[in-house]
Amino acid sequence: MSEKVKEQMQTEEFCVNACQWAVKKTTAVFTELFHTRWASDVVKQAKLSELQDLSKRMTLPASSFVTFGDTGAGKSTLLNALIGEANILPTNGMRACTATIIELSHNKESTGPNYVGEAEFVTGEEWMKELDTLVDDLTQQDGRCIIMEPDSKAPNYQAYCKLCVHPLVSAMRLLAVSSGT
Repeated sequence: MSEKVKEQMQTEEFCVNACQWAVKKTTAVFTELFHTRWASDVVKQAKLSELQDLSKRMTLPASSFVTFGDTGAGKSTLLNALIGEANILPTNGMRACTATIIELSHNKESTGPNYVGEAEFVTGEEWMKELDTLVDDLTQQDGRCIIMEPDSKAPNYQAYCKLCVHPLVSAMRLLAVSSGT
């Protein structure tokens, strides 16, 4: 990230924080004066409600960055590079290793890690159903299952890509290669 972009982001954050501070102080004053006669109860409540609405709207803008692509294409590596971190999302130079939908966001709290992540996994039942379909896609007419990577244009390539990140499938491939089958 360039110094100019960092400076702009820090300036925006300072402005938002200053406005949030002002709204908080104004709300505190209005709350303390609520029982005095500076305005009718309806007006007082309306002003406090406006301040609450203003406080909710005063946040730094959020942005989303979505990546998609083939398994093992380097999406996690790209995201790690964009945020300037080496190991936030798991990567492996030899094979794909994320294989799930991940939402990553900056931690707004003053304590804890810089980033907070949430992974979305399928249920065991959903995985077994998909596994059956993937294995069917990789099973040849003679009943043998393809365990070596097919051509990327082959109709079963996507099934192979989804399965190759599974540890059990990786172990089966190693056994097949080491036994010469």
